[in-house]
Formats: sequence, C-alpha cells, structure tokens
Amino acid sequence: MDENIYGLSEPEPDYDQLEQQLELYEKGRRLKLLVNSPEWEIVVQTLQDYRDKARDALIALPPGDPNVSQAHAAASATNDVFNYFQQDIANAVNATINPSEELKAYIFGVRKSLDVKAAMGQIDRSLGV
Repeated sequence: MDENIYGLSEPEPDYDQLEQQLELYEKGRRLKLLVNSPEWEIVVQTLQDYRDKARDALIALPPGDPNVSQAHAAASATNDVFNYFQQDIANAVNATINPSEELKAYIFGVRKSLDVKAAMGQIDRSLGV
C-alpha cells in the first residue's frame, strides 16, 4: 500500500484486472475504425447469413429425421458465435468510450512517465516509444 499526501494508505490496484481492461481497451481502440466503416456491415451480414443458413437447414428437416440433433447443434452454435462475436466487439469498443477510473489513472500515469523520460532524453516520443 502506498501513502497519499494525507498519510492515508491507498489500496494497491488489481493489476490483473487492470491488464485485462487495458487489453480490452486496446482491442476496442483498434476495432473502432473498422466498426464505424461500411465494411463492418459486410462482416456482420456474412456472419448473420451463416447463422440463418444453419437455422434454415434445421427447419427444413422433417420431424424425426436422424440429422435433427446435429442440425440443431449446428444452428445453436452458429447463433451463439454470432451473438458472442457481436457482444465481444461491442464490449471492446465501449471500453474505449467509458474506461474505468482505474484504467484512466493508469494510462495517464504511463503517459506522464513517458513524458518525463522523454524530457530527460531517455526516449524519443516522436517515434511512438
């Protein structure tokens, strides 16, 4: 625990959780351009088509067909993949819009540290390092 300027102890941040948040934030930052592009609709539509084809294949089978359970598994799996994919991408993009206060503080601290090192001539910020 560190002491703040008032002599009070502050709890250590959960670095594992912070690392996961930072990873999600970075993914969202990189995906934001794609998600906001017209090409994104093509990706989503393609996955939706796969889901719909599997569902249609299941519906086309007559009751009692020996392949119903396999077709149901395929339809269920493609539906889940489609939903998880969309939710994971949305979560990543939303992480860039609403980062936690802990993540904001961490990113600010890293940037401040890099600025101090750059001012001391230890790194060249113009190279993105």
